[in-house]
Formats: sequence, C-alpha cells, structure tokens
Amino acid sequence: MAKIYHFPQGKEKNKIKKQIKKIKGASVVKRRKETALSALKKIFFFIRVFIGVSCDVIFSMIVGLCRGVIYLTVILGGFFLIIKYNTNGGVWDGSMWFVILMLVLGSLGDVSEWCLFQRLMGTYSFKNR
Repeated sequence: MAKIYHFPQGKEKNKIKKQIKKIKGASVVKRRKETALSALKKIFFFIRVFIGVSCDVIFSMIVGLCRGVIYLTVILGGFFLIIKYNTNGGVWDGSMWFVILMLVLGSLGDVSEWCLFQRLMGTYSFKNR
C-alpha cells in the first residue's frame, strides 16, 4: 500500500515556516553583526590614533617649551625653591612641584621620537623607523 504524505496544516505549518525563516535569516544577521563590529573597530582605532598623536604632539610642545627656558628655570627655579621652602616652613606645595616638573621636563632630550602615548594606546607602528 502506498504511503500518503500529509502536508502540515495550521499550527504545525506556521511552526515550520518560522523555523525556515529563522534558518534563512541567520546568515543575514551574522553578516550585519560582522559589519557593525568591523565598523566599530575602525572607529575605535581611529579615536585611539587621534588621542595618541594629539597627546604626543602636546607632550613634545611642553618639553620643547621647558627646554627653551631651561636656563631660566634652573637659576630662577632653584632660587624660588630655596626661598619658598624656607618661608613655607619646610612644606612642599604645588608651585614647588611645578618647578621640579619643569626642571625634569627641560632636562629631557628630543622626545618626538619616543611616541609614548601612541605606544600606550597600542597604535604605534614600528615600520616608521
């Protein structure tokens, strides 16, 4: 006797349609997610590069400025530290730390090739050497 196949009807038919739609839509959803993640990775990398380069340029400018006035900083800064320390009762305050920072930054050499912030952000390319 021949077996008769009964096509699904009603709820069973709707259930099968949903499963087929879910299977067909899975690849589209996966591609959308991959595209969105790829775009977000590129945007985040661009932001990191921008921040790293900007901070490196600002740091180089600050060190250059401190190097430009290093001789004044050593003489006047040393004098300022001695006077401030003696008149302030031996207590260090913010202005004294600022003078020390200027002395340290002024003693640094060429910092433009260090690329500290680009390395910190993970965007420094060693091929640029």
